[in-house]
Amino acid sequence: MSKPRNISIKDSGPYFAIQGNLGILKNHIHYFAKKAEQEVAEIPNDYASCPNYAAWLRFQTELITNLIFWQYFRHTGNDWNKISGWSYKGLIKEIKKSLKKEISDASKRDKLIYDIKLVIELRHCFVHGGLPNILREGKMDEDVKPEEIESLITPANFQETKEFFHGLYQKIKKHFPMPTIVIRSVG
Repeated sequence: MSKPRNISIKDSGPYFAIQGNLGILKNHIHYFAKKAEQEVAEIPNDYASCPNYAAWLRFQTELITNLIFWQYFRHTGNDWNKISGWSYKGLIKEIKKSLKKEISDASKRDKLIYDIKLVIELRHCFVHGGLPNILREGKMDEDVKPEEIESLITPANFQETKEFFHGLYQKIKKHFPMPTIVIRSVG
């Protein structure tokens, strides 16, 4: 276990904001998961007709992406402004370095990095022009398989997709352990 990290109250903004954002995202995910279960039972193969599933999936990608930045920030103690300004490729590069210290089994490490890339690509789809844009040849990270994106967006795969996100969430938390943060009002 690492030593607690002391920060000043003036530097505590990201800690409070991110923790609050993660809590809000988890509440949205819980709400839409209930709605999506009903929806998927009725229309299991039509993503466009399952708005609650689409919202749930969108919030999941946001949660994982935010968690990646948050856990890496807390794990390394790097400057928040520096980390939050990184591109996803820059973040993945830094995560790879960190995970070499955390996971000795290369195949497990590579699988975790692949899963992170998969979620980041799916989030990219939602944020930048939708699925047809990203699924076109040459637009995605060359490691990510389009059929895996398609599998995640298929409502009939809701339970498997839910398990995938839950498992990835747990792995990220496990492999980027966070030190205790002590916020002090005096520098």
